[in-house]
Amino acid sequence: MNETEITIQAMASIEAIQSVTRGWPKKDVQYPCVAVQLLERSAVDSRDNQAYLTRSRYLLRVFGPTLSACDALKSPITAAMAGLCYSLQRVQESENETAQLRMTFEKLE
Repeated sequence: MNETEITIQAMASIEAIQSVTRGWPKKDVQYPCVAVQLLERSAVDSRDNQAYLTRSRYLLRVFGPTLSACDALKSPITAAMAGLCYSLQRVQESENETAQLRMTFEKLE
């Protein structure tokens, strides 16, 4: 199983999350919803012509009816990602038709 599928399963295991997707949520999706996107997977350091250290970065977009509903998921999402050895790097929020919390996680391995 690849890292993206593992991340999706970790998000789906959070009881409060109604759906997990890799793309933009459809109009009839139940909220809160999390969209998982791989931003980067690259070699940070190499030795003997092989990757020695790899950086993986994921963007998790949390969609909900309100920013408060999105905020309530910060801790469980951060804990689930920490279980996969990811650390939270950045959080942004926006509110239009739907509230959105953008959380960027990074792992070096």
